[in-house]
Amino acid sequence: YLDKATIEMFKTIGRFAKDHKIPYKIVLLDSIDSDFNKIMTDHIDDVVDISTPFNTEYTFIPNDIHPNVKANKVFFERLVPILKEITP
Repeated sequence: YLDKATIEMFKTIGRFAKDHKIPYKIVLLDSIDSDFNKIMTDHIDDVVDISTPFNTEYTFIPNDIHPNVKANKVFFERLVPILKEITP
């Protein structure tokens, strides 16, 4: 049920953004739950998956699950074209 509620929430936000001409994208940054990412990309048009693998190459595992410098560089490289697409 959580995924269905999440999808409906993001669809509502997307409709609001479109109705008010607000640039809008949902950007998925991690692949901890690849099933969730697939559901989001399959059901919502405004979703872009720029996630990096959830492993020691892109995180601080085993000490911390957050993205490391390498992952943040990848995010930057993948976000720039998206930002250029949605901003004037």
